[in-house]
Amino acid sequence: MEGARTVFLASGFDGASMNDVARAARVSKGTLYVYFDSKERLFEALIREERRQQAERLTELSMESATCAACC
Repeated sequence: MEGARTVFLASGFDGASMNDVARAARVSKGTLYVYFDSKERLFEALIREERRQQAERLTELSMESATCAACC
């Protein structure tokens, strides 16, 4: 996913290719297609992962705020 993130951020969706992603991820293009049947599916998975990470960060911040409010 990190290789895909790097390529999509650098080249945009239209400019990115599965070859570029495979090279950045240091895997074969065939390996990518085992997990993602298209560039669109890979991009969707990347967006879902980003959303999940954002939700985790927001939850952590919310918990920290609640802890701080209880202490002060």
